Amino acid sequence: MDISVIGTVMHDEIVSPDGKRRSSFGGSLYNVLALCSITRPTDYIRPFCQVGSDHIEGLRRQYFSRYPQIDHSHVRPNGRGTDSNLLTYRTPSARDEKMTIVSDPLDAERLLAATGSDAILVNFINSRELNLETLRWMRRNVRGLIHLDVHNLGKQLGGSAGSVAEPGLPNWPEWVENVDVVQFNEWEADLLFGEAPRTPDRQEQAVRRFLSVKGPKCAALTMGEEGCLVGYQIASGVVRFLRLPAIEAEEVVDTTGCGDCFSAGFVVGYLRWRSFAKAALLAVTLSSLKTRLFGLNELSALRDVEGAMQRHYGHILSRLDDGWEGNTEGSPVL
Repeated sequence: MDISVIGTVMHDEIVSPDGKRRSSFGGSLYNVLALCSITRPTDYIRPFCQVGSDHIEGLRRQYFSRYPQIDHSHVRPNGRGTDSNLLTYRTPSARDEKMTIVSDPLDAERLLAATGSDAILVNFINSRELNLETLRWMRRNVRGLIHLDVHNLGKQLGGSAGSVAEPGLPNWPEWVENVDVVQFNEWEADLLFGEAPRTPDRQEQAVRRFLSVKGPKCAALTMGEEGCLVGYQIASGVVRFLRLPAIEAEEVVDTTGCGDCFSAGFVVGYLRWRSFAKAALLAVTLSSLKTRLFGLNELSALRDVEGAMQRHYGHILSRLDDGWEGNTEGSPVL
């Protein structure tokens, strides 16, 4: 596998619900390390991002050098520093963010090496990793899968270096028409549509809304401890659904990076099985297991993710292997 990750490595300051503070790197580094946990040493993971000159060598020593999959030649130094984020957790799963952006968008010339990848994972963390014209260029030049994690895309409009724009993206269809898979959560749907999908009917409507745009063949709504709702087009063009519960954890240690683990699992699952449904199963398994681990460093402890997927979702895998293609609506799998 050859997977490119377009995003932002953030320098995070994290305040836990009990008031304790710690700092670490985050952002698209979660995508990269999660991908390393479920790929082979002979695969290629290529992060495309900008990092402060004072941080780049430390990142290479602490993280990149530990994984043979990572080609870090496209991680470029930024003389203005590293984008930063203050994450204040009100509960173990609810937080406030205050972001400072110093990186400029990546242009087509910087992303040329990504076009030959089997898949490109675009994660809008600082909201301005690339502009719409660059995404259109990418769609024209990329034959592999393009997976878009909406994340902070809804803050793209009007953004400039050092700031984040006011929420809202009226032209969101122009963005998603250039990708194959759209991933979003309830807060991100609220940002784009002005309504958070809290009920099953609203959740299905939000997924269908993305799939009504010409371009994406799959849309995945992640819902934390409730799991996910994934809608996808089958060969006939009909939309089918999987509503998958998260794997229960005796103790939720850290939810930071769970969405990034979901996208990593989805991309690898799709490349492995060429099935959106099976990709969703690997994605929800990986994101569920992440809740039991703290921070970035423990991602290397992830083991036998496919075995966990089989143990928890084996009955769904069996039905898919027997030819079942999913529900016609977003109801739970029986």
